[in-house]
Amino acid sequence: MFDPIKNKKHGEQLLSMNQIAIMFLSQRDKSFKELMDDGVSQILDAVGADGLSVWRNSVKSGGLHTSAIYEYGTTPSNLKATEFFNDIKYSDYIRNWEEPLSNGEYINGPASSMLPEETALLNKFRVASVFIVPVFIDGGFWGFVLFGNTYDEKYYGEDCAALMTSAAFLFVNALIREELEQSAAEAEKRMNIMLDSAPMNCQIWDKNINCIDCNEAAVKLFGLKDKQEYIDNFFRLSPEYQPDGRATSEAAQYYVNKALEDGRCEFDWEHQTLDGEPIAVNTLLVRVEHGDGYMIAGYTKDMREHNRILNEKKLQDELLSEALEKALAANHAKSAFLSNMSHEMRTPMNAIIGMTAIGKKVEDAGRKNRALDKIEESSEHLLGLINNILDVTKIEADRMELINDSFFLSKLLKRAVSFMRLNLEGKQIKFTMNAGDMPDEFTGDDKRLLQALTNLLSNAVKFTPEGGAISLDVSMRGEKDGLCELRFEVADNGIGITPEMTERIFMAFEQAESGTTRKYGGTGLGLYITKRIVELMGGEIYVESEIGKGSRFIFTVKLRRETNQTYTPPESADGTDGEFTGKKLLLAEDNETNAEILISLLEGTGMAIDVAENGKKCLDTVTESPNYYDLIFMDVQMPVMDGLEATRRIREITKELPIIAVTANVFKEDIDACIGSGMDDHIGKPIDIDIILEKLRKYLKVS
Repeated sequence: MFDPIKNKKHGEQLLSMNQIAIMFLSQRDKSFKELMDDGVSQILDAVGADGLSVWRNSVKSGGLHTSAIYEYGTTPSNLKATEFFNDIKYSDYIRNWEEPLSNGEYINGPASSMLPEETALLNKFRVASVFIVPVFIDGGFWGFVLFGNTYDEKYYGEDCAALMTSAAFLFVNALIREELEQSAAEAEKRMNIMLDSAPMNCQIWDKNINCIDCNEAAVKLFGLKDKQEYIDNFFRLSPEYQPDGRATSEAAQYYVNKALEDGRCEFDWEHQTLDGEPIAVNTLLVRVEHGDGYMIAGYTKDMREHNRILNEKKLQDELLSEALEKALAANHAKSAFLSNMSHEMRTPMNAIIGMTAIGKKVEDAGRKNRALDKIEESSEHLLGLINNILDVTKIEADRMELINDSFFLSKLLKRAVSFMRLNLEGKQIKFTMNAGDMPDEFTGDDKRLLQALTNLLSNAVKFTPEGGAISLDVSMRGEKDGLCELRFEVADNGIGITPEMTERIFMAFEQAESGTTRKYGGTGLGLYITKRIVELMGGEIYVESEIGKGSRFIFTVKLRRETNQTYTPPESADGTDGEFTGKKLLLAEDNETNAEILISLLEGTGMAIDVAENGKKCLDTVTESPNYYDLIFMDVQMPVMDGLEATRRIREITKELPIIAVTANVFKEDIDACIGSGMDDHIGKPIDIDIILEKLRKYLKVS
C-alpha cells in the first residue's frame, strides 16, 4: 500500500543526500571540516541520530585493529573517540563486531542488546543505540561508519538504513579524498622547498619550451622580482643568437629534442638579463616522466665567475656531470633498496604468520616443531633486517659508537662459524679456518667485530654455489704498546664481482649487480655497515675479486691486548643440568611473556627464579631480604618504578648484589644509563641464551 507520509520522508532524505553530495563537490569557500560537519549534521537530522564516527582498519600480526579518524556529535567533554580509540584491537573491545562487519553485514540496534563489554563501552560515550555500516574499498574491509543515538534505544528502519549506507560511503570517500589532497599538497610543498633551497638554478619546461616553473636561484640569477616575471619574460632571457652563430630558438629546440630522445643533454649556453648583460651558463636538461608524456627539468650553473678564475671550463663540466651521475646513481640505489626492503621484510613476516597458524592447527609433534623452527629462523632474519636499518640510521646520524669490553677471540670465531654451520652443511660447502698462533684475550667491541665478520661470512655462503669452498684466515700484523693490528680474510670461489663494482659495494643500498637482489636476496646494507665498523676500529676493508672465480674480502682492526682477564671462557655455552643449583635469581619484568621465556630457557639449570612485576616490587623484595638473592635481572621500562630508579634505591641497601639489565634499550646512551644507575652489566633483547648463561657464570662465579 502506498504510504504518502513514509514516501514523503524518504523523498526528503534523498533530497538531503543530494544536497550534501552537491555541497562536497561544489563548495570550496568552507574548510573541509566545516563541509564534513555540515553534511553529517544534515544526515543525522534526516535519520534521527545525533552522533557519527568514521573508523579505519589496519591488519597487524595480532589481529584486526581499528582507529577512529573522525567524530561528530555529543559525547562527554573529557572523552574523544579519536583519542580514546587510537589503534585498538577488535578482539579486545568489540569482538562481536568483527565477523559480521567483515562479511558486509550491518549492526543495528540498542547498546543494551550487545555484549556486556560493548554495552559498557557505548554507555561510556552515552550511546543508547547504533547503526554501523561496514565500508569496503577495492574488495577489502576498509573500516566502518557508526551512527549513534544518545537519547533512546531503537532499531533503524530500511529507509534510514539505505540513506545511512549512502552517506557512509560519501563521507569515507570525502575523507580519503581530503587525505590524498593533503598528501599531494604536502608533497608539492616539500618539492617547492627543495627546489627553492637548491643553490643551482632550476626550471621546468614542457616539450614546446614553455617555462612552467623555476626556483628562487633562477630569479636571482637574472635580477628579477619573482618567479612570475621569470616565466613571463623567459624568451627575453637569451640573445637572438648563441656564440656559435646558431639561432637561439633553433638551438633550444635541438637540445630539448635531444633530451627527450636520450633522456638527458648537457651543453654550454648564453643567457642575458633583461638589460642585455650576457650570462654564460652550463645547462643540464633531464627528461622527466609526467602523466602520459614527458617534461624537461633544467639545471643551470652560472659560469661567469668560474670562467674568470679558471679560464679551462671543461674540467668543471666533467666534475659537475660526475656529481650529478653519482647523485642519480645514489637515488636509484635508494629507490631499489626501498622496493626490495618491502619484499625482504614481508617474506619472514609471511613465514611467521603462516607457520604460527600451522603450528596451532597441527597435532603431530614433528610438524609442530618444524613450524616452530621456521618461526625462529624467520624471526632471526627479521631481527637482522631491523638491526641493519637501525645501524644505518645511527651511521648516517654519526651516532654509531663502540662499546669496549674484554673478550676471547677464539670464542668469537667459533660463534661466527656456528652461525653459518647449517647453511654451510646445507650447500655442502667446504669450510676451513686458520687462526694461527696469536693472543686470544683482547679488549674491544666484540659484538660489532662479530657482526662485521658474520656479514662477510654470510655473503660468502650466499654467493658460493653448492659444493664450493670458503676459508677464513686470521693473523696478527703487528703490535705496538699493547695495541694489536689483526687481519681477517674471508675468501670464496663463488660468483665474483666486476672490477667497476668493487668500490660501490661498500656504499649504502648497493649490491654487486641489478639481478643480485632478485636471485640471492639481501638489502645491500651489510657491507656498508661492516665498512663503518672496521673504520671505527681503526682499520680498513677492501675486496679482490674476479667474475666467476670468487672473492677475497680483507679487513684489519686494531684491538688492545688484554692481560688481566678474571675468568676463563667455557668450552660450551649450553646450560648444564643443575649447573646453578642453589642459586636464587630475582627477575624484574613486567611482561609476563618475556618472564615466561627466560624462566623456560633456564629450566633444568637448578636455579630458583622469582618474578617482580615492576621496579617497586623488586625494591620491596630486596629490602625485606637483602641477602637472599644471588643476582637480579632488571628490565628498564616498567610501570610504577622503572629499572634505573629501582637499581639506585637497591644500591642504597647493598653494593654487592649483582644487577644486570635485560632490556630492549640497546643504544650506547641506554647502556651508559644502566651502568650509571649502579647496574653491573647489560644484556639486550631479544635475549640470547648463550649470553645469558655467560653472564650468569661470570657473576655467579660458575665456570
